[in-house]
Amino acid sequence: MKSAKFFAVILLFISFSFTSCAPDQDQLFTTKEIITRGNWGVEFFINENKTTEYANYVFTFSASGVLLGTNGNNTVEGTWTVIRDADRSDLLTINLNEQNNIAELNNSWSVRSKSTVALQLQAKGNASEFRIRKL
Repeated sequence: MKSAKFFAVILLFISFSFTSCAPDQDQLFTTKEIITRGNWGVEFFINENKTTEYANYVFTFSASGVLLGTNGNNTVEGTWTVIRDADRSDLLTINLNEQNNIAELNNSWSVRSKSTVALQLQAKGNASEFRIRKL
């Protein structure tokens, strides 16, 4: 009888060893998962403070890599990709088929910080900063 109880205790201990009781945490999303959920607006664009030029644009990043932006009067189209660079940072590349002021967004942007509602980006090769916020 003693060996049966001992065996039951050992089985119970082993079963608890293979289970995990991790605390609930917010699920982390990739940049691609975040950016393809909903519409985005420019919160700020620091390159000679051009935030007002982008303030009325609404951008949609589709999962297929198509980027659409509109300000009610003008619609721009292009592509986007996200890759990991050598520093293991996400790199968002935007290529719009437009040559007006909105073309300044054409760049490879290092993702400096991200949440499910905002991305802060730094241009590769210059001091431009760009932040978009979910609308």
